[in-house]
Amino acid sequence: SNIPPPDGLIVWIEVCASTLSKITIVSLSGIGTLLSVSAIGYLFKHKSNPMIRASSVPHCTFAIFGIMVGYGSAILYALNPSEITCRYRESLLLIGSLILSTNLVCKNVVLAILYGSKEKILQPYRLVQKFQLVAVVISVINT
Repeated sequence: SNIPPPDGLIVWIEVCASTLSKITIVSLSGIGTLLSVSAIGYLFKHKSNPMIRASSVPHCTFAIFGIMVGYGSAILYALNPSEITCRYRESLLLIGSLILSTNLVCKNVVLAILYGSKEKILQPYRLVQKFQLVAVVISVINT
């Protein structure tokens, strides 16, 4: 029907970034991705170094990969908004933060088991499962 609602007409506000901000987002995300790839290359090139071996190359690689997924999410903000890009923005950001934080939780739990007190520590896989369950619930709420 053509009858306007009693509280007034609906005003559509399109939130769209300017061209300069899109170029800035893509440039900074590209630079961040390039630095991340070079950091992973540096880790693998110098993995025989005792300091790098002590920091655990797989843990560092997964952390950097989670950051790179976050950069991919930022690049999607430069695209024109649509239903698909909005869903992928949120999903990639959630996946990136999940990879990064799950990796950090696992590393801290392993360090707590190795060097921690004699108190009973929650088994690492249960802690990670609870953390991932929270991420899945947030993902379901967003979709």
